[in-house]
Amino acid sequence: MRVLLVLDSYPPDLNGGAYFTHRLAKVLLTLGIEVQVACPSLSLVSHDDDYEGVPLYRFSSFPSFIYKNFRIINPIHLNKKSCALLTVFMPDIVHLQGKFILGNAIFKKAKKMGIPCFATNHLMPQNFEHYFKIPKFLNAVYTRFVWTWVFQMYEQLPIIVSPTKSGAIELNKNGFTGRVEVVSCGVDCNLFHQQKNVLELKKIFGLPNNFIILYTGRLDKEKNIDVVLKACAILSKKISFHLVITGTGKEENKLKKLAKELGIDSKVTFTGKINDAEFPDIYKVADVFVNACLVELQCISGLEALAAGLPLVLANSLALPELIDSDLPNGFTFIPNNHIQLAEILYRVQTDDVLRKQLGENSLKLSQVHDLKHTANRYIDIYNRLTK
Repeated sequence: MRVLLVLDSYPPDLNGGAYFTHRLAKVLLTLGIEVQVACPSLSLVSHDDDYEGVPLYRFSSFPSFIYKNFRIINPIHLNKKSCALLTVFMPDIVHLQGKFILGNAIFKKAKKMGIPCFATNHLMPQNFEHYFKIPKFLNAVYTRFVWTWVFQMYEQLPIIVSPTKSGAIELNKNGFTGRVEVVSCGVDCNLFHQQKNVLELKKIFGLPNNFIILYTGRLDKEKNIDVVLKACAILSKKISFHLVITGTGKEENKLKKLAKELGIDSKVTFTGKINDAEFPDIYKVADVFVNACLVELQCISGLEALAAGLPLVLANSLALPELIDSDLPNGFTFIPNNHIQLAEILYRVQTDDVLRKQLGENSLKLSQVHDLKHTANRYIDIYNRLTK
């Protein structure tokens, strides 16, 4: 079977949709599926490429002035190049990662050629409000406009996949009337299960031998990392700890400045972007994982924390609570934006060794349902159903 994966972002871009698509492509290849990825070039030149063994066709693009880690597909000759890619690769199915410039163009061409298509939705309009500087009184109008535009394509597809139940509800709540299936983005559990010498890893990352609170992901406004810093400022008066913040983004300098203003800059390490080979190791040095974002459709870094056996402390918003199991407790949720409650929970996790160990063991058990091979097999089932 030949599958064309399509998205308007791809590693080294740092975002969930890009990493999900790349990891899915890699595991599909190991399962005997012939994969081609259509994504933006890192320049104005369109060309064939390869990223960690995944064959790509990169379409001409230019930098986004709104968000430097995102590129905009060059519309010149886009239709001609889309048609050429489909004609040469001749996929059995096109797996779209939502609707944007490239996804929309390839969908239209594939539809004319009679090639089955479906999409995984990674979109939450709220993630982009601050980039476009939408006034609060226009938020509802902006959200309605975005969903209406996206649903113009989605309503023509036989299936839309959401990574979580909350994401599926969000689609329905905003007016989508088609069929939605829930499939986790998945995580390579084996990669994060590996045992390593924690003290040696702390030396490698330049971290103290202390209680480590971890955030991994983009450093952008919607991630609410300032809430984590404010909680840690309260925590610093009660316990000894060290906060590790990985990744890059527009808020990085502001967050470093805030840490200094709060008087905790010596207790915070900003690692920058960690290469793929070392990335699983950062979870090994941590004692607890935290995420304060209000608009996560799943949180791939949260899945990685599960697979690494970490307790999770997450904002009680959108899909994040789905990573916490009430029957097999593996963490806590806190009221969104409530840094005081977050500090109280982190204090409890740090001071109760028995609780922390049990939460981590439960995370390990729960991670199995999110194993990437299970995710890939779910998608292969969808491919087979839609190509019969």
